Amino acid sequence: MDDPHQGDPAIGAEPAGALDRLNGRIALWLARAAALMLAAIGLMTFCDVFLRYVFSQPFNFTVEFTEIMMGLMVFLAIGLATHEKRHIGVDALTMRLSPKTYALLDLAMSAIVLAMSCVLVWQLFLKAGVLLQKGDYTQIQKVPYWPGAYIMAFGCLFLISGIVFYIVRDIRMLRHDPHASTTANDNRSGV
Repeated sequence: MDDPHQGDPAIGAEPAGALDRLNGRIALWLARAAALMLAAIGLMTFCDVFLRYVFSQPFNFTVEFTEIMMGLMVFLAIGLATHEKRHIGVDALTMRLSPKTYALLDLAMSAIVLAMSCVLVWQLFLKAGVLLQKGDYTQIQKVPYWPGAYIMAFGCLFLISGIVFYIVRDIRMLRHDPHASTTANDNRSGV
């Protein structure tokens, strides 16, 4: 859902300034890595199908490669989606709320999501440690699982940082003078 208050200078589109921009740059580079992984999956799948039907010699690592890369793609790109607030949401009710009420509701939701995300990252790091200790690896190519698990957990740290920036922004919105924000549209559509 797009933030109906994003870009309003009276509210403060950048709650943490330089730190927020740095977080966005890192999240962008992680998402670009995820995009390269998607391209690699597409190219590898094309080559696999071509080799299978033309030479009857497909790759034997296609499934393992795809399952590892898909997990990495999701967890590396989630930071950018969070930083830019591009998650799916329904705004049929929230677009009719006042900026203060919207910020209060958004703050409550962000706090809940932050708690859940912290548990997610904690569990991912624990799982990566278990995979490292056990020495689990893929069946065909014998690729260890633990590096991917650590990379996924690292990518989720940017989910947490993006949520923290939301919370800062929402607190600033709640502390903001309600009479100073007259630029918000009644329907918050930006039109």
